[in-house]
Amino acid sequence: MPDPAPLVRERKFVSDRADPSAAAALLRAWAAPDPEFPEGELESVYFDTPGLDAWLQKANGDAVKRKVRLRWYRGPAPSGRRAAWLEVKDRIGSARDKVRHRAECDAAWLESAPLSDAGWPALLAQLSAEAGFPVGDGLFPTVAIRYRRSRFVCPATGSRLSVDREIACPRANAALLPFAGPLGSPCTVVEAKSADVWDWPFGADLARMGFRIASFSKYGHFLERILQGGFR
Repeated sequence: MPDPAPLVRERKFVSDRADPSAAAALLRAWAAPDPEFPEGELESVYFDTPGLDAWLQKANGDAVKRKVRLRWYRGPAPSGRRAAWLEVKDRIGSARDKVRHRAECDAAWLESAPLSDAGWPALLAQLSAEAGFPVGDGLFPTVAIRYRRSRFVCPATGSRLSVDREIACPRANAALLPFAGPLGSPCTVVEAKSADVWDWPFGADLARMGFRIASFSKYGHFLERILQGGFR
């Protein structure tokens, strides 16, 4: 069975010019490093329909949205296998509901296989069946998104906080997005998640650093740039 995450609300602070190290230092003053994954480089492969329905939900501002992705932490894999999580994320307004399923996958294949490889839809079908959670038919990998994340937990509120930087899209599915190539982003994203809290005391300090409260989807960010001819 998939691992359900509690329904939480998210707030994101976004800047394309702020110092991510200063943002991490600010959160460190309010919260403790996450005990499991305090720091790491993540990569996610996002799945969508050939018509890019998931992206259109974001682009059209739909209140109800769904993302399906396979996510893992990069780094040495002495055994040749790597833990990866199939995640299905539903948003209803500002609330977020997520289920995920852990699997062991071939590390080299995850990080090097072209997204047009037929193994990706097959892996998605396999993990969906293992989890007992249907993700929908006709989904294919579209892009891989990579970034470095610092994670924190606020002891007073239980909020989960993170700083994402060095955000990039190193791979795209040439069968769906034939003109896409590697793309970086100057954006830094601070994210706060909680079931109970909506205002965090560091918001004003982030604003002084150049952050703004904004809806930001890494998937939407890169898809918009690709579809507008922004892959350079």
